[in-house]
Amino acid sequence: MMQLLLILLWQINPTAAVTHAAAEFQKKRLNDLYVTNASYYEKATCGGRTCMFTEGYGYLVSFGKHSPIRLDEVSFLTVNMRKSDRRAEWLDLTRHTVANISEIESQSDIAPGYNDALNAVARFEVNGPLGKPNDYRYLAVQSAEIPSNELHIAFRPKRESVPYEGILVLDRTRREISRVEFSRTSFYSRWMFNNVTASGRIDYQQGNNRVSLQSLEFKIPIGDVVVDIVLRSGVPRDPGNTIKPDDYNVLSHNDQNPYIRYDESRWSNTDLYALIDYDRIQRELGMATPLAEQFRKNSAKPFMYRILSDGKRSGVDGGEATYKRVSEIIEQLK
Repeated sequence: MMQLLLILLWQINPTAAVTHAAAEFQKKRLNDLYVTNASYYEKATCGGRTCMFTEGYGYLVSFGKHSPIRLDEVSFLTVNMRKSDRRAEWLDLTRHTVANISEIESQSDIAPGYNDALNAVARFEVNGPLGKPNDYRYLAVQSAEIPSNELHIAFRPKRESVPYEGILVLDRTRREISRVEFSRTSFYSRWMFNNVTASGRIDYQQGNNRVSLQSLEFKIPIGDVVVDIVLRSGVPRDPGNTIKPDDYNVLSHNDQNPYIRYDESRWSNTDLYALIDYDRIQRELGMATPLAEQFRKNSAKPFMYRILSDGKRSGVDGGEATYKRVSEIIEQLK
């Protein structure tokens, strides 16, 4: 009877429900070093036309309490990555990086967006309702379309300068977070070199009395450029001695400019395929080279390079130690 009364109270009082869910999330958030299988893709349209596409699969690595920076504790280690050629409209956005980093004269591409997406999740967990429930107002959402096992609570900040607004979806029985649907969220954009506003969602998974990331989706519109980033994660597991806390710097550097490993014979189908229209991507890129050939051509090299003010080419040489250690980790995780 008491359990029923508590459930009714949380249904009536959305603030109490969120306060409880936030406390449970912080208590159960997986904070150990762990690894999961993961896959991702990102696509940009410029003026409504595809101008960039990348996808890959590999391992998501969380350093948890071993990370010196909470916002950067998760890295994505790609085992197999496919990168298309870039249209001029996308490469033109590198001017924002060049303009803001004085020692760079030019840049061949923009770093892959999964690191920024993972960072956006972490920032929300710290500054959103799951981290600071008292900074938001809440309203229970009533709709016949809401599943009976879910409780939907709309949230918006008490101060308009706070960039988070949307719906928290709680498991009605456990009264814990299942997912977040954003109408507005903060996202650091490497193609604008600034914080911008995005929409999207985060899904969480529960297991062994722990909560961890299951998937993320972000849509980032800036003028006539729209970038979509999707990442899905498997069940966390202990990496044993394969990954050490000392590998944090190595994987952080690799996130910024990964070495593209593409093995066509070992490319694995992922559940993201249903979301990707490869024919449309190839058609809108408008390249004479077929998409499959672009994937092969852009492999076995760093994701991008920079020409520094002294004329040196950064990103091609100098990362050998990082890439060597990354290759060792990948082989041990396979």
